[in-house]
Amino acid sequence: TAPDGSLLRPHIVFFGEAVPVFEQAVEVARTADILVVVGTSLAVYPAASLVRYVRPEIPIYVVDPGNPDTAGIRNPLTVIRKRAAEGLPELAEMLRRNYK
Repeated sequence: TAPDGSLLRPHIVFFGEAVPVFEQAVEVARTADILVVVGTSLAVYPAASLVRYVRPEIPIYVVDPGNPDTAGIRNPLTVIRKRAAEGLPELAEMLRRNYK
């Protein structure tokens, strides 16, 4: 809870919630140089559909220890099957090497 007693929440979308400013998120995805997806099954819509708005040549990186639904992704794809705490540092190092 916050100092004033109100509830705090992370800046994420929970199951069953709409994506805030979804149209804005679509525009960001359309202009992205890379897309990083962390901690999702890619099975909960509409958020999972954001990968469909990325231009075809743009690489998508997915960090999730489970088995995210990447079957429909045609972009260059890298899946790191680790928890975010372990997979994101690995991804950061990979990106530093590849995007000098």
